[in-house]
Amino acid sequence: LDLLQTLAAVLDPIGLVLGMNGVILLGFLLSLPANELLIPVIVMVLGSTAGSADAGQVLLGSGWTWQMAVCTMVFTVFHWPCATTLLTIHKETGSTIKTAAAFILPTAVGCVLCLMLGLIL
Repeated sequence: LDLLQTLAAVLDPIGLVLGMNGVILLGFLLSLPANELLIPVIVMVLGSTAGSADAGQVLLGSGWTWQMAVCTMVFTVFHWPCATTLLTIHKETGSTIKTAAAFILPTAVGCVLCLMLGLIL
């Protein structure tokens, strides 16, 4: 878990710009195989430092703000698809460019929206 906390610390500056933090971004990266892994990964990384098994207590005790929650929800809707979807896109289209576009376009929209929310909130 020290490795996860180190990776989260490295991602923290980028996460703060997007209205989130490094733990949340790490959760998004590690949930690439299946998007439903996002919250369990976040709770696992945060729980390793908080020492609590209750997800609500872990999130509240780790300094989550309503801005982080809103930006996380927005980025959840607008970020890259899971790996299975990307592989299916590549298999069906046979195009690496279209697969890359399917990854980059929603992620760019999510980053722009989170940056805008960070300026507004």
